Amino acid sequence: MAEFPTSIPLPDLPFRQQPDDPGLLFETENGPPISRRRKTRTYWTFWLNWRNIPLSNTNYETLANFLNDTVGGSSAEFTWEHPVDKTEWTVRCIAQTEWEWGADGSPGWSGGITLKGYKNPVTPEGPEPPEEE
Repeated sequence: MAEFPTSIPLPDLPFRQQPDDPGLLFETENGPPISRRRKTRTYWTFWLNWRNIPLSNTNYETLANFLNDTVGGSSAEFTWEHPVDKTEWTVRCIAQTEWEWGADGSPGWSGGITLKGYKNPVTPEGPEPPEEE
């Protein structure tokens, strides 16, 4: 699985994220609503923008090549490190905004991407199992 380029600088603040509702709610004709869990994992949406501090030409080309050529837009998942808590996520790029050079008089590429995915399970770090002889 591909990894998001580590050379890309952190996105602008505020950093935005939102979880999908992991449940389904059914309204009944008579009686209380019925609900159940929709999925076993919760998917999150992340909005990453580079407007206040635009991307350099090199970083923009790296990001564009990764999103458009390496992972083919939304067609493939990749691993991405959350910029706040440094956890690893499996995501796909579900949208890109329009990119513009020199927005607000700042040299560089301004724009953003939307990612959607789930947090990778953390494997507990424990003692190594004994080797068999």
